[in-house]
Amino acid sequence: MMASPRIDSQRRLVLASSSPRRKDILSGVFSEFVIDPPKKPEKPIAPGVDPDVSVLALAREKAEEVAQRHPDSIVIGCDTCVWTNHVLGKPQDRADAQQMLQELSGRKHTVISGLWVIDTKDQRSLYAVERTDVYFDELSPEDVNYLLDSGEYEGKAGAYAIQGLTGLFIRGIEGDYNNVVGLPMRTLYRILREFGICVP
Repeated sequence: MMASPRIDSQRRLVLASSSPRRKDILSGVFSEFVIDPPKKPEKPIAPGVDPDVSVLALAREKAEEVAQRHPDSIVIGCDTCVWTNHVLGKPQDRADAQQMLQELSGRKHTVISGLWVIDTKDQRSLYAVERTDVYFDELSPEDVNYLLDSGEYEGKAGAYAIQGLTGLFIRGIEGDYNNVVGLPMRTLYRILREFGICVP
């Protein structure tokens, strides 16, 4: 059995997020880390702004705020959006979620995540943007209502969770599955190795 990766014993790993999905992904690799969500309200992505630039800027903002509270730590900031020809954020209500699901039906869209990681010991930052293409089946009105009735859309960018019931209607993806869930772990791990992650 492969040993769990660990960081320098003098530094803590801090996830700057309240997302249970990001927590679950990170805990699949690391047994010990701190969860400290940013205290500032999350900003929506402004219309017309490049989504890659936007998610990276928001990830940086989260990481830098939380980093101020954690000396000698490695702080992870992440922001994710769903992109068609515009950003689909978290739905405000059922009607908003219905519109999003109808827009995604039978189409390809892209999930884009920005990662910003800060080593507060030496104030060094590394960052990356991850993109994953997702292909939806055609959704019938009954399919849409089934997903809406489940309540799965609540708090989810694009009004869906690939790891949940919506996965029944995903034809395929190109890229990192974990990115669609909310944290591109493959890319994150490569960043963390630059900060001294090792496998004992």
